[in-house]
Amino acid sequence: MKGPRVSALWVAFLVICQYSLISHAQNGRSSAGSSPTLEEGNGSEVPGGFMPKWRKAGEDHGVEFSLQDTYDFQGNPTGGRTQMGTFFGRANGTLRLDLSKLVGIEGATIYASGLFQTGSNLAFTYIGAWDLTSSIAGTHTLRFNEYYWQQVLFDKKLTIRAGQIAAGTEFGNQAIGFDDQGSAFKTWINNSLASGLPTAVEAYLSTPPAGKPGLLFRLDPTKHVFIKVGALSGSHNTFSGDESGIRFDLRNAPIAALSLGWKTDDPTKAHPGVYKLGIIHNFGHFPRFGSQALTHGNDVAFGNVGYSLWRVRKPDGSFSHRGIDAELSVAAAPRTLNKSDFESADGVRFVGLLPKRHSDIAAIGIVYAHFSRDWNNELEAQHLPGRASQTNLEVTYKFVFSRWFSIWPDFQYVWKPSGDRLLPDAPICGLRLVFDH
Repeated sequence: MKGPRVSALWVAFLVICQYSLISHAQNGRSSAGSSPTLEEGNGSEVPGGFMPKWRKAGEDHGVEFSLQDTYDFQGNPTGGRTQMGTFFGRANGTLRLDLSKLVGIEGATIYASGLFQTGSNLAFTYIGAWDLTSSIAGTHTLRFNEYYWQQVLFDKKLTIRAGQIAAGTEFGNQAIGFDDQGSAFKTWINNSLASGLPTAVEAYLSTPPAGKPGLLFRLDPTKHVFIKVGALSGSHNTFSGDESGIRFDLRNAPIAALSLGWKTDDPTKAHPGVYKLGIIHNFGHFPRFGSQALTHGNDVAFGNVGYSLWRVRKPDGSFSHRGIDAELSVAAAPRTLNKSDFESADGVRFVGLLPKRHSDIAAIGIVYAHFSRDWNNELEAQHLPGRASQTNLEVTYKFVFSRWFSIWPDFQYVWKPSGDRLLPDAPICGLRLVFDH
């Protein structure tokens, strides 16, 4: 890394620690994850859980507000296209109005969120990796993120959302209930492990900043079974032509999404789990590799398991959040239309296992992306390097120091960035700071 750039990073680091003012980055492929998902029961006993008095007073009257600053420092000392140290971050604010408390409309909620983000994208710009090594890295912007009306009906058997919805958060391949981006159980810095698999992006499933309009239904016929159905906007670029994040655009191809899942009804049991299968269909037109012909529609199928392997028992006989969790995820897409036709993201995390560090999380995960043979053949026909697969390893440890501050030292290793045989493997050293206000 060049000396002046490294010095600039440290200056930025000191400014952030002293003032906590600036925030940064995201790309259309990463999930801001600001909104709570429709799954329940993943935060009843949150590690490091806290509630400032001013926030508690607002919630008592139906007004919930939160502000979170996230800052990532990453660098690759070797490998990739070039070596570089980068800094990026994000300030994300959310507002939730409980209309049952405010105006007496039972089961109704208004939700809105906005973000400011800026910085450098290490994975895409300097390494040439297929997916983001940071779940917040990407495009500089200041805009609305999500806003929607939610209505719960029939004794919580039916939930409806309408508005600007982060569909990737709802239908992504993440293990909801174990690594929900809206909870203190956040575990991963790598985007594929934290937010779902990037395969879904080639079907243009909207991720924050969310596409619009969107309509989402969730059915809970039993305590264990849930069904989600979504009709959404398949925007190819959520940043183009909608800088503020408030414009509805009906020109995009529609997306239909379906997810079927099963979960335990009590997250404090010894082995809570979340199991999910789903499919995403974009009704637009997509070019085939090696052909000028357009195909109507593109699909992504996904499956996920999140399971608690072991839990620490409390003195009263119940089980706490402390223990060991595992998640297994797979996604597949047609190889004639998608650069990546199969991906998996798997990991194990250890929650609160060290003495007197009950809120800390240690984790190790691996992401594998296989690239389409049709895409590879098209590249080779153009005398470009062929593509086979890329593998990412992440080892991280999240220190929760107080109710408002956590820090995550992180190490990642990228084998064959973007499957390009000409690019050397890239080790990545990183550090994430998170401030909850």
